[in-house]
Amino acid sequence: MIGQTLCLTNPFDGEEIRVSILLRKVHFGWRKYFQCPYCSRRCDILYFSPEDYGCRQCLELTYISVQESHKDDKLIQFLCPNMPLGLAKRVYREAMKSVTSRRETTTIQKDPDSEHVKKA
Repeated sequence: MIGQTLCLTNPFDGEEIRVSILLRKVHFGWRKYFQCPYCSRRCDILYFSPEDYGCRQCLELTYISVQESHKDDKLIQFLCPNMPLGLAKRVYREAMKSVTSRRETTTIQKDPDSEHVKKA
């Protein structure tokens, strides 16, 4: 591996930082990676926070889908206390789909002759 250094400006405070770039020989040429300043791991993306920068693992970042995947578990267990969680989740998702589809099929139109709104 071959290393290079790149100077960047932190978007939050304007401070200049040095980021290591690693070049790795692959069968079709060279591949570029950033090097995390904490764990020295190769990564495609370095993330900036107001305090620091680094890879996802070092900054303890997660994807939104991971954060939201269990947000309804307590509600589902409360609504369906005697059902296993997996089955209760399926029932809950189906119920939410039917509510959502009903909302999408209901259209609201304004009556041109009056100030009132009517459902179609």
